[in-house]
Amino acid sequence: MAASAALLWTLHPLQTESVTYISQRAESLMGLFFLLTLWCFIRACEPGAARQWRWPALAACLAGMATKEVMAVAPLIVLLYDRTFVAGSFREAIPASAAWLALGRSTPPRPRLHGSYIEVDKTKQVLYVVRDSKVTLIVPVSTGATGNTPTGIFHVYSKVPGGAVMYYSNYFIGGFAIHGYVDVPPYPASHGCVRVPMWIATHLYGLIPTGMRVYIHY
Repeated sequence: MAASAALLWTLHPLQTESVTYISQRAESLMGLFFLLTLWCFIRACEPGAARQWRWPALAACLAGMATKEVMAVAPLIVLLYDRTFVAGSFREAIPASAAWLALGRSTPPRPRLHGSYIEVDKTKQVLYVVRDSKVTLIVPVSTGATGNTPTGIFHVYSKVPGGAVMYYSNYFIGGFAIHGYVDVPPYPASHGCVRVPMWIATHLYGLIPTGMRVYIHY
């Protein structure tokens, strides 16, 4: 009898107000996590952004999914934002998203040389900006498709701002340069230069003075 009365009281219309209140609170909390996920991702995409912004974006996304199921669309919205405002195409956005997740899980790499210089790892297809023997910026790159990007230690001898195809070029030997390009897949695909994404090209150009060392290796 007591159990039946309790069940009827639970289902009574007078109790729907509390259920509605809890549901609305869950939706508001999910909305907060949704906006926080997108905001942290935007901050992580800014030139020179700190690496730790990627972890709050992931944490906010997971927390939102634990709050309400519709949060599952957040990764899709982030991908669409990446494609529209950062990468410029799904072909570049999807590999770039995978690269960001991999970098977020990684520990800071150790540079092979001392001092300040640019290091390009052809095996990992990444570029490190090294300042005072510490990696301060990691950029995904695409080197020569045939493996023809030269290895060794070079120095930037010429800088060309702008450009329609090779965007903000930093020449380090002959016709080989570090420059922005519209297509930067996570594998060797260039004619020999070191391609970097367009969104980071101008910022990287300002970090590389004439005469700076460029160390390229496998």
